[in-house]
Amino acid sequence: MRGSLTVSGDDGADGPVDEIVLVHGTGGTALSHFGELLPHLPARLRIIGPDLSLQGLDPGKDDVIRGLGAQVLSALPDRRPRNRTLVGYSLGAVVAASLAASHPDIFTRLVLVAGWSATGAHQRLRQELQLRLVGRDDLALRQFTALLALGASFLSTKSTAEIESLVTSIEVGPDPVVQALVNRSVDISREAARIRIPTLIIAGTEDMMVPSERSRMLHATIPGAVLEEVSAGHALLHETPEQVASLILRFCAESQ
Repeated sequence: MRGSLTVSGDDGADGPVDEIVLVHGTGGTALSHFGELLPHLPARLRIIGPDLSLQGLDPGKDDVIRGLGAQVLSALPDRRPRNRTLVGYSLGAVVAASLAASHPDIFTRLVLVAGWSATGAHQRLRQELQLRLVGRDDLALRQFTALLALGASFLSTKSTAEIESLVTSIEVGPDPVVQALVNRSVDISREAARIRIPTLIIAGTEDMMVPSERSRMLHATIPGAVLEEVSAGHALLHETPEQVASLILRFCAESQ
């Protein structure tokens, strides 16, 4: 584990503050993926966002997701039952779903953003094309990643210079080949079906990295899950952070 994003939260008279645990996605960090969401969360929350690492994990084995989940657990100050919301984004949603299935006593509720339970043919084809660009054409890889990550509606509001800046800011992340191997082999369908805590699924209707039908399949798998769709691409935490935060906070209030 590389590091951790931690916000202490404001202690109240009623006891320990509520916790929200943020699990980032492929190639990112807690800050790079959730940084724009943070200003829209209340100060009373204690926020924990570990930076996960694939180092030492074998992408050819089934225990990679569990290994990443173990890193999340190790970042918690304690594992006592408390009002604790687990939020996962992209591959982090896969990790979060696996954790919620195996540790229902630690987490009160679950939020899965742009997640999936089993990798589909569309995702595998995209990953194969991205792998062909790794080490061959850095600009084309960044452009392709931006095209898939950002929604068409969002891009239509940007100037050419702004789009070029967005492309330049794209971070491929360490070990892109290993990342792709992990993403293309995901299948936590059986685990997801065992989730029993209140679950909110948020999908981007313009997501071309993890098509929204994958989130709808995840919704159908988890008993009692709630599905919300927003007009955005895979980078919905960047495109619509205020809306995503509002959905999360409303869900937390309604599932007390």
